[in-house]
Amino acid sequence: SHPLKPRPNAKFLKRDVEKKVEAILQERVGDKAYNYNDTMAQSKELCSEIQQAVLNMGYERYKLVVQVTIAEACSQGLRIASRCLWDPEVDNFAQFTFSTEHMHVTGIVFGLYWE
Repeated sequence: SHPLKPRPNAKFLKRDVEKKVEAILQERVGDKAYNYNDTMAQSKELCSEIQQAVLNMGYERYKLVVQVTIAEACSQGLRIASRCLWDPEVDNFAQFTFSTEHMHVTGIVFGLYWE
């Protein structure tokens, strides 16, 4: 294999990371009420927890970018889009939105391979 590519078992796996994000959001957000004043601290805490959990999954030589968006649920639609310039062979992203009657919480993790 190419020396500047991740080992097969060390490649960022979208499905596995999405399951991890889903588990964290379900556990941490649960059925909490939406409170605008708490969202900044809440999003930072979720970012840190998601980042640490993904780091613990053992991806080598990956830079991780984690973004959490919290929006109040008011019967409105929500669409989040992003674009990146990357190597499709090794870079990827994972995304999960946890929705309750109170809010929508989206966690996105970008895994960027660092040569």
